[in-house]
Amino acid sequence: MARFVRSAIFWLVGGIALVALPVLAAVTTNFSSNQGVSVARVRSGEHPGFSRIVLDATNQVNFKYETSPDGRNIAVELPNIRWNTKESHIYKKSKNIDRVEFVPGQKGGGTVLIEGKNPIGLRWVRGLQPHGKRGHRLVVDVAPKGATTLPTKGTFAKNVIRDGQGQVASAPPSALPKSRKMAAAPKSERQPLGADTMPEKPSMGDKMEGTRAKPYMALRTGLYLASDGSLELDDPAGSHDVTTDTPFSNGLFSGAIGVDWAPTGIPLRNEFEINLRLESEGDISSTNRGTGVVQSGTAELSSLNFMINTYYDFSLGSGFSPYLGLGLGFSRNRLEVSTNLNTFNTDATTTFAWAIMAGAGYRMAPNWLIDFGYRFLDAGELRSNLGTGANAGRQFNDGNYRSHDFLIGIRYDI
Repeated sequence: MARFVRSAIFWLVGGIALVALPVLAAVTTNFSSNQGVSVARVRSGEHPGFSRIVLDATNQVNFKYETSPDGRNIAVELPNIRWNTKESHIYKKSKNIDRVEFVPGQKGGGTVLIEGKNPIGLRWVRGLQPHGKRGHRLVVDVAPKGATTLPTKGTFAKNVIRDGQGQVASAPPSALPKSRKMAAAPKSERQPLGADTMPEKPSMGDKMEGTRAKPYMALRTGLYLASDGSLELDDPAGSHDVTTDTPFSNGLFSGAIGVDWAPTGIPLRNEFEINLRLESEGDISSTNRGTGVVQSGTAELSSLNFMINTYYDFSLGSGFSPYLGLGLGFSRNRLEVSTNLNTFNTDATTTFAWAIMAGAGYRMAPNWLIDFGYRFLDAGELRSNLGTGANAGRQFNDGNYRSHDFLIGIRYDI
């Protein structure tokens, strides 16, 4: 009896191990081999019955993937990978793929989202070794859902696909005979199926078909610190020394619409932006050099800016993308001065404005990005209306509205 019990336990434990080991192998797939591997380019090609995506990499790439329940998206997770190419690729004329988007991960690596025009799945995956002028490549074939051969969820390591339970779903296939490669289509429609037969450099037409610029909207808020740029009191009867308690500070709000050219391979953005700078107040005093009479009070500044901005984005292959920018436009500036002698009423001046910007964006989701930025703005001339009473004929002018802005905002890809 004891011998029977020992045998039963042996076979029970052995059976559990036989079932569990493949699962554990799938769960504990080691992606450390991805460390230091970078993706330098994304290519694509259309073939009878499927679409092919090729990632040109510096070494073999291992990954995990999962298909959404509706089959419209495949998420390919690339742990530890560095992404050194543009993050968004849009395919107008592909039969199966609408878009390929790289979303950086918070701890390195990231996820490639393959968006289908209809329900899709993986048909074939293989890592290719360097050959000729080409280095390592990861070849991913995407097909309509009904024509797929791989599971909806799995891992790819050492050229082997394992399903969610760790079972081998696809081992490295041998090359198909030439007759079978060409059997998929009539001679007039034949296209090469091997990744090595794809052109090294796509034509300009292919690039334009596969990509398009992305429109976006942006909202920003923050704090500005402004100066009056050495206001003077223009007085035909005498000269004055004017001092102000700077900086003038308050909040600002802005909204922008723009176009991101990164999907076309150009790391630039253009946008039209409107900035509203809330009214700020500071102390002001003026001393007549001849009589010694001092008048003191407050100066109130506000500004509304209309700018055309251009940004250059630096892709780091991670969630952060630093940028530099230049803006040109015009500004509507307002200045009102009230002193113990009289009030110089508000005058609004419309002047040329320019700005330089620097900052960094962090992509939180495929279409959402948080933005941290700094801007120096020269908004042009400041002046008040002519005074009355004791200040008749006098006017504060020759000022220049200059501001240091500290901003936080969000951008949404439309």
